[in-house]
Amino acid sequence: MPYIRIGIELGFNNIKNFLYKLGANINNNINSFPSISIGSIYLTPIEIAQIYQTLLNNGNRINIYLIKNINNNYNLSIYENKNRKIFNIINKEPFYLTLYSMQKVSEYGTAKILNNEFKNLNIASKTGTTKNLKNS
Repeated sequence: MPYIRIGIELGFNNIKNFLYKLGANINNNINSFPSISIGSIYLTPIEIAQIYQTLLNNGNRINIYLIKNINNNYNLSIYENKNRKIFNIINKEPFYLTLYSMQKVSEYGTAKILNNEFKNLNIASKTGTTKNLKNS
């Protein structure tokens, strides 16, 4: 598999550390196995959303959150999330190429039906899914 060979060249620990930079929880014990090269790892939905958010912002990570603000009965703010720090993870060029490839999956590949269904949107998709994190 070409992606496993690329993973070997990059180093599995480097891939794992990059996932942490993108937004995977550092407490998530990601193993440095060859299967990491094809995405065969466990991530929570929040971690996945964080990683995709970083990708869609050209390598700039803005920590996602569930609550923006809370107002009381008088519409006065009693809480506001001010954690809007932007972290530049990497130059935008590799992210642009990744996003471009994901858009082509929706245009010509396995997710082509999405483009046909939602013609007015610019859709990006991924290919492949692992089965129980085992089929590497």
